[in-house]
Amino acid sequence: MHAPKITVIACTYNNADMVRKCLDSILKQTYKNFEVLCMEGMSKDNTPEVVREFEKKDKRVKVFLNKTGTVEGRGKAKWRGFRMADGEIVGVIDSDNILQDEKFFEKVVTGFKKEKNVIGVLGGTVNDRRDSFVVRFVSLLGTDPFFAYRSLDFLRNFREKKGGDYEIFFNKRDNMTLTGGNVFFYKKEDIESICGYDQDIISVKKSIERGKDKILIVNNATKHYTEKNMRRFVKKLLLGKMYFKEAEDRLNYLPTTKLERDTLLKNLIFNVLILPNFYYAFKIFKKSKDPVTFLFPFLAFVTTFFYGLIFLRQRI
Repeated sequence: MHAPKITVIACTYNNADMVRKCLDSILKQTYKNFEVLCMEGMSKDNTPEVVREFEKKDKRVKVFLNKTGTVEGRGKAKWRGFRMADGEIVGVIDSDNILQDEKFFEKVVTGFKKEKNVIGVLGGTVNDRRDSFVVRFVSLLGTDPFFAYRSLDFLRNFREKKGGDYEIFFNKRDNMTLTGGNVFFYKKEDIESICGYDQDIISVKKSIERGKDKILIVNNATKHYTEKNMRRFVKKLLLGKMYFKEAEDRLNYLPTTKLERDTLLKNLIFNVLILPNFYYAFKIFKKSKDPVTFLFPFLAFVTTFFYGLIFLRQRI
């Protein structure tokens, strides 16, 4: 049986300890036909030494310098990675992720083989009460409370998980979900058919416009260690310069269809009033038994206020 090659793109910068754990988890995969392209962003710590160490001990790991230090957009690290990829399946695993399922790559391949019209395969996060507050929050609600209402990290909590290697989410042109980024895989031929990789949200949108409609989620595939603690996570949301630029960029992706605008309006009302979001928090708590969910209404309010300031600044 044909075993398609997988290319993993891992962008690294100043995160040596996590990079080591991330690469270790990738190399433990039972599916062996893959390569890892480490796009090293000129780190100031010993991250370059770590990735070179892996390159020496495993020929599947290849290191390339990302002199711009930027990962998103055409001509940047992820775009270059897709251009250099040898695999039939190409994905991004952010270096602050540690894969939890050693058969994850097998399930990615199975999903693409069995299903038609697949946009991509997402590695679902694990909710583990032994982890820090921030890791648990991200596992249930995603990295951006404002956009949670369109995030698969959030929406998948409201479905009963069925047996099998993955679950399926359908996307429509007039109301697409937001996904990609942390652990997400495409068929290379599909990316080439839309004139190459761009940011995930743009690539997913273009795939939907070409008739693709399924995103597959492999449950409990990864843990996302986005920040060390909740204080730093909130600080990044409110004050981080990188996040501020991300937020400006994301405003370019505000809804364009009537259904998306109506859904956004409902989300804004819920976020500003705070109390309605306790309904969602309670539903997720009932399923996960994790009290971290009750932070969601407050962080959704704060990020809504923050995005509002950015929106006004762009138009003044």
